[in-house]
Amino acid sequence: MNAVLWVANPSKVPWRLRRIRNHLENLKAKVARFEVVYVGREANQVADMLAKEGVGSVNDLLWVNED
Repeated sequence: MNAVLWVANPSKVPWRLRRIRNHLENLKAKVARFEVVYVGREANQVADMLAKEGVGSVNDLLWVNED
């Protein structure tokens, strides 16, 4: 949930994570529509799978939903 709040209010991002927040801002500038929403793991199996996959990943992951 914190990440969703940090996107809306960048001054609240802990200094250790500001580099990641800046990376998100760069991505936002490159796409027409960018939205960050909180969805609990119990309600979203795709998010749960991505979170589990990302824990052990050494590479960045960008998920694009083109609904």
